[in-house]
Amino acid sequence: MLVGEDLGLSSLHLMFPTDLLGALAQIAALPPQSESERAVFARWRNGRSVGHEGLPEHLQKAADELGTAWLALVHSPEGMEEFCRIAQEPGGEVVLSWCAANAWRRDVNFSKIFEAMVQSSGAERVVAAARARVIEGPLQDALSCIPLLGGGAQLRLPENAEARARIEILFWEAGASAVEDPKLGRWVFSSQETFDELIWEPAHGALRGRVLGARCLEVCARGIPGDQDPEILSRTLQVLQPLLLHPEPLVWVHAARALGRLTGEVAQLEGTLLDWVLSDTQVLRQRALTAFASLPAKRLKFLGS
Repeated sequence: MLVGEDLGLSSLHLMFPTDLLGALAQIAALPPQSESERAVFARWRNGRSVGHEGLPEHLQKAADELGTAWLALVHSPEGMEEFCRIAQEPGGEVVLSWCAANAWRRDVNFSKIFEAMVQSSGAERVVAAARARVIEGPLQDALSCIPLLGGGAQLRLPENAEARARIEILFWEAGASAVEDPKLGRWVFSSQETFDELIWEPAHGALRGRVLGARCLEVCARGIPGDQDPEILSRTLQVLQPLLLHPEPLVWVHAARALGRLTGEVAQLEGTLLDWVLSDTQVLRQRALTAFASLPAKRLKFLGS
């Protein structure tokens, strides 16, 4: 009988070599939060020079073999499918531990891996690994992992304090880089609680909060629901107007970009934007021209009508 059959791992056979089942079984059998488990995590995170103190040689070898094999798997579409399948098997928590240990990597699309895992086994399993990716990951992938932490109430939990701080940095950086993420926007606009936590409340606070609210709107604007729920649209415009008229460029520039992107999704705003660009008020013309620069190409055609 193969080592690992007692953990239900013998069904893995596609791209994961059979001789690694024993290594997976050894790591999966370690007691949670034990010194050995922490040493394996440190070894995955920092390389083979770390995590060998007090860790038996056979566990060092097992950790190294798994780490090398998994890193190879996640660099191809077929390999990622197998990687996600391993995570669904008994002992799959080891896979998520490896993901968390490697959350700093820029060459792996962890958000895609986590989303596949969520579809098969629920969001609860991936929260810890997703949190690590939000805290340490590169901009685009870290942004994509934010919804996996949960809505507004979950973001306020003590265990998400570090992730919440990084989320603010991510939105600041995304706004500065003119990043847009409609998928993230659909998540923000889908819940009033989440919308309030990330946009409404910061936008009604001090200058720092207003900057963050404007940049979050800018990044998420293209994700406003296609059916344009009147309540969602009304609250969005209520929070956007004072940001647009704010005298600080750190606020109004990003709010104006958000207006342009929203106009690309909400045709009713086209008339307002045209009125502003023809206004006698310099402030309104300034905001409107900045918004025009962020209009999607599909909407520019209305200028000639």
